[in-house]
Amino acid sequence: LALLPPDLDEAAIIERAAAVGIGLSGLSPRRIAPGPPGLIFGYGAMAEAAIDGAIERLAEVVRSVGEGSPAGAAARSRVAVYGTLRRGERNHGLMVSADLIGAGTIPGILHEMPATADRAYGYPALLPDLDGRVVVEIYRLPDAATLTRLDELEAYDPADESGSEYVRFETGVDGGPVDRAWAYRYNADPDALGDRIAGGDWVAHQAIARSAATD
Repeated sequence: LALLPPDLDEAAIIERAAAVGIGLSGLSPRRIAPGPPGLIFGYGAMAEAAIDGAIERLAEVVRSVGEGSPAGAAARSRVAVYGTLRRGERNHGLMVSADLIGAGTIPGILHEMPATADRAYGYPALLPDLDGRVVVEIYRLPDAATLTRLDELEAYDPADESGSEYVRFETGVDGGPVDRAWAYRYNADPDALGDRIAGGDWVAHQAIARSAATD
């Protein structure tokens, strides 16, 4: 038995799961009192080797149903900003129509992408790392068009993730106003990466660099 968040449609998950070859039962028809939706799993006749793949398919089903819920829509409107989009940084102008709702950290590490002949200024690249923390600002976006503009800035093409320089993904947020938000992770040439940014805070890193240049 697995209970679901109350805003997820139990019947929709069961129907979509069946379409990808996963048989589930719902909890709601078996209840004798009101309660949250849920799924009932039968595994006695299932080959153990098939379980991992089925769970991955089910996760995609639950995600697709969740994205259509009010909570899913709210999650899609939030972005964790860690680099040149943060306040006072070069690309922050794209965020002027968004609402800053707080700050926090997300899992990962930052590497500096130094300025080159083709790049007028440096910027950070986020890499996955469950043990590292990256300082972020959390913004609530006003509309889907703003998210599309951010995708374009990050050279992210949802139809071609393998060819995108950055990939947008949903990540957990610690110590912030929300539990989850979108962020952009680096997806291109690892040889282009510069030094790791200590502390995972791009703004602090930039302040130290400016102070050193002044001295």
